[in-house]
Amino acid sequence: MTSIMKKTLFILLCASLVFSAAFSGCAGGGLFAFGDPTEAPIIIPSDPSSVTAVPTDEPVVIGSPEPTPEPSYTPAPTDTPEPTDTPAPTVDPAFPYFLYLEKGSFTLTIYGIGEDGQYSVIVGQYRVSHGGNRTPVGEFVLGNLRQQWHPFANGDHGYAQYAVLYNTASNPNGYSGLFIHGPMYGSENPRNMWPKYYDGEKYIGGENTQGCIRMVVEAAKFIYDNCPKGTRFLIVNGSPLGTTSPDVPSRNGLRQDPTDPAVNGGGN
Repeated sequence: MTSIMKKTLFILLCASLVFSAAFSGCAGGGLFAFGDPTEAPIIIPSDPSSVTAVPTDEPVVIGSPEPTPEPSYTPAPTDTPEPTDTPAPTVDPAFPYFLYLEKGSFTLTIYGIGEDGQYSVIVGQYRVSHGGNRTPVGEFVLGNLRQQWHPFANGDHGYAQYAVLYNTASNPNGYSGLFIHGPMYGSENPRNMWPKYYDGEKYIGGENTQGCIRMVVEAAKFIYDNCPKGTRFLIVNGSPLGTTSPDVPSRNGLRQDPTDPAVNGGGN
């Protein structure tokens, strides 16, 4: 056999071996095997809509966290101040009485000197009228001007019984034009009282004066007779001591003040 023939046979033999190895690899074994034989093959269906999706677990819904409440602040209770039983001005034996007016309750309280040496005895409490903001508040003293029948030029130009001037404590000898007085009259006659200044339109117990303090004759006469010049008079807003006073007595349709001793409940 010639060398050419040997070479030809050798080439044919090699080609046969290569071809045989290639076909063995496609069958699943040999050097050219593709993929991992342990994995399941991926099958792609011809109609994707026929595939039933494998349900997944429901997601866990995490709710919104509860808001942390704001810390509440409870203020420490404060002590309620004890009400003052009675005013405590300096007591002077020359002035046996002290006058105290709470505008909120329309009440004038007359204090006398008690066994404790203070103005602690309530002599009387009377319903009064004042002028609201026209009646100043503060410390006052009674003046020397006092008249049983005091004429008023303003308003109805009438007369007030038992009028006593009061001034600021800083100007005791001045003229404030403000008076403590009884009801108004058309003349100097205790049986000619104007009812509207007693229980009518400008009744005792309302804000209806020009700044003066109007009250029943009994109260005005007591101050006129017993409270000399220099007597202390305190006026406050509101009713810090909670003073109270009765309504004015009925005049029974008469044109007179039933507390006036000059008429003794009679007259026309």
